[in-house]
Amino acid sequence: MSSPSNSTVAAALERIAELLERDGVEPTPVAAYRRAARLIAAEPQPVALRVDTDGVEGLHALGIGYLISGLITDWVRSGELPLLERLERRHDPEARLRTVPGIGPRLAHEVNALGITSVDALAEAASEGRLENVCGFGPKRIALLRTLRRSSRPPQRAEAPVQLDLIAG
Repeated sequence: MSSPSNSTVAAALERIAELLERDGVEPTPVAAYRRAARLIAAEPQPVALRVDTDGVEGLHALGIGYLISGLITDWVRSGELPLLERLERRHDPEARLRTVPGIGPRLAHEVNALGITSVDALAEAASEGRLENVCGFGPKRIALLRTLRRSSRPPQRAEAPVQLDLIAG
């Protein structure tokens, strides 16, 4: 397993900030992730070396908060960044479409390929008759989708919320 470069770490932290901002998270943690991204991008020493030498404290010495320092340390050591993975899944249009009962991975992919990226757009396409010739959308499924537009929200499958303790920095 190779350690992520400083530019890779900085890009991931910036992506986390962007996705948190889309989620409506308050500005302070978003700014903390952006600040950490800038600090790491400007750091001449590889982050992985700092982690190997001093662990979380090595990153904290750069001016990065302990929570974000811990997140980066875990990533360098494990090769995984679960917070970013969860946020990416949450913002994946196909994942959102799969929250609709009867829409699995294959149909979500097909619908996304048609440019339909939200549950509201899916209900609208059903109401306008644009799904009638799409394989997998028979009269019953289309009728169900049309009802989604009338309700304020579609029935959702439970998804684990992002841990807020990993957001602050």
